[in-house]
Amino acid sequence: MAKQSLTNIKEKFLILKAIEPHALELAYIRSQLVDMLYIEVDNTFIISCSRSFKDSFPRKLRDFEVNFISIYANNKTGAAVESSGINDADQSNLEHIIRSGKS
Repeated sequence: MAKQSLTNIKEKFLILKAIEPHALELAYIRSQLVDMLYIEVDNTFIISCSRSFKDSFPRKLRDFEVNFISIYANNKTGAAVESSGINDADQSNLEHIIRSGKS
């Protein structure tokens, strides 16, 4: 069996969870990802992306009034979390988990 290489795994990716989305909201998200590498499972998207996409995409989702949680992971610089439509306590807990690496 040939040895598999991990060089194709991206160092930067975004995990997006659309919260109770309507079909039109999911279509909008997919339309923004047309030229990107992503996987979608049960309204959760794992997107290979750049930091500039991570910065601009949540604004587009808020403008379209999509409720979401997004977590950006970067193997070199760490992670960030953004959301819309969740309460402040949940947002704070997500930030704590992402920054400390603990639950």
